[in-house]
Order: sequence, then structure tokens, then C-alpha cells
Amino acid sequence: MKNFTTGKLFSKPLIFTGYLLMLLGILGIVSYVGLVLILVGFVASFSTTGVDLDISNKRLKEYSKIFGYKWGDWVSYEDYPYIAVLKRMESSTVYSRAQIATTDTSTYYDINLMNKSHRKKVILSRMKGVEEAEKAAKELCLELDLEYAQYNPVISAKTRARRRR
Repeated sequence: MKNFTTGKLFSKPLIFTGYLLMLLGILGIVSYVGLVLILVGFVASFSTTGVDLDISNKRLKEYSKIFGYKWGDWVSYEDYPYIAVLKRMESSTVYSRAQIATTDTSTYYDINLMNKSHRKKVILSRMKGVEEAEKAAKELCLELDLEYAQYNPVISAKTRARRRR
């Protein structure tokens, strides 16, 4: 059994709000409102998503984890014969009261299980460096007995017809 935590369940602004709610709850702990604020802040700040791999039974579970409990269903990963590393950029923009935008952009390299057409993907792990991600993906290929592939999705006939117009 392998466990991969792929990220937070909520966005960065909501996570920050969760920390703020916990702080307000600690300051107002004498009432039930303080306890509720701590509870809501904890959920917003520490909930995660991930994937569990059961190698012996060849199945995976994409989950959301809140208070240590994982929600998700087990499915077979035999429909995913390939592993690839894909570059992903995530950004969040915050606006000031004067409507001046500040954008925070992060680049990640995701290790993905992919089906034969490369259209369905399951993120297993997220890393900062491409070399580190490719090394981990190739090790995972050997462990799971899957093929390492470059992302190259099959273009459908409908898409080809639309591009010809």
C-alpha cells in the first residue's frame, strides 16, 4: 500500500481564512462560538487530497481527508497502463481595494497515471523539480510494472474535423 498526498482540499485564500478563524477561536475560546471557529478553521486549513495505491490488488482510491478520515472509492488501475510527468502551473490573483492585481504563480511537475488515450489522468504525486519528478516516476513504473510515456493524447476525429474548418 502506497499513499500519495497530492495537495490541499481548499484554495490558498480559504486556507489562510481557516488559520484566521482558528486564531479568532482561540481568542474567544470561553464561548461555544470560539470552539466552532476553531473547528471550522481546522477543517479549512488541514484538509488534504491524495491517492492510495493497493499494489497487490491493483487498485487505487482518490480521497479527500478531513480529521484523518479518508473519503473515496476503490477502483482498478489496470485501465491506466502509463505513467507520465506533466508540468502544471497554478496561479492565484488577489486584488487590492484600488483594483491593483497581484498574481502568485507556482510551477509543479505532477506524476500521473494515464489511460491508453492519455485523456484520463490520476495525479499521484506533485514535485517542484522536473528531474526529481522523472526519477520518481521511473521508480514507480518499475514498482507498479507500468510503462513510462510522454504525454501525447489521441486526437479524436471530431477535433480533427473542427481544426480543418
